[in-house]
Parts: sequence; structure tokens; C-alpha cells
Amino acid sequence: CRDPRIERSTANRIKREWAKSYVDGTRGAELLAARLDGRPAGFLAVLGTDDACVIDLVAVAAEARGRGAG
Repeated sequence: CRDPRIERSTANRIKREWAKSYVDGTRGAELLAARLDGRPAGFLAVLGTDDACVIDLVAVAAEARGRGAG
């Protein structure tokens, strides 16, 4: 979390719940996952309508950054 007013544990919990809502089917149009060397490397969560799609949440594992996972 980059906002100093929000504790890291709180930010991490919110992001976990946000991503879980895609898996549960309660939010978003699509959740795309990236793998590198057979390991999870990141994900992209997409909100969409018939007219447009937007990136809702994106994450890349620290060890995968700079390797094309994003």
C-alpha cells in the first residue's frame, strides 16, 4: 500500500477480498492469470460492459517484475 494512512495489513486484506470477488463471480468480467516458470506470476482483473473494458486491479509478484508478466 502506498497510502501511509492505511496499514499494510488492512490494504492487503482489502486487495485479497477484491481479487476473491472475481473468483467468486460477484465482481468483474474476467480475471486473467500469468505464470512464469510454472509458478503464479500475477493477475489482471477486468471490469466490462458491452461498450468498454477497464483494468480494475493488477498485480505482479516481485520476482516476476521486468519479465513480461504484466
